Amino acid sequence: MPKKEAKKATQATAKIPKAAKKAQPNDNTNAVAERDAKRGIKFDADRIAALYKQGKKISEIAQAVGFPKGQGNNRVHAALVKAGVRQPRPAEK
Repeated sequence: MPKKEAKKATQATAKIPKAAKKAQPNDNTNAVAERDAKRGIKFDADRIAALYKQGKKISEIAQAVGFPKGQGNNRVHAALVKAGVRQPRPAEK
């Protein structure tokens, strides 16, 4: 009998999953802007597009905006795609 009582006890105390949280829009633009301001990054899409049209490479633009070397390339590329200056990267197969 003690085994059956133990099973009942574990079933009764089993965790009931919490209700799913309502989906919140992923709007972290203010957080990104604040983080960039702390790091000294002046991210301006118009300036980035102008530098690209002048013939600068994406890595050079990222450094000119204030990113450390080797960082910010994806973000600069995304800004150029959004501005319509550059084509998106092809999807990998």
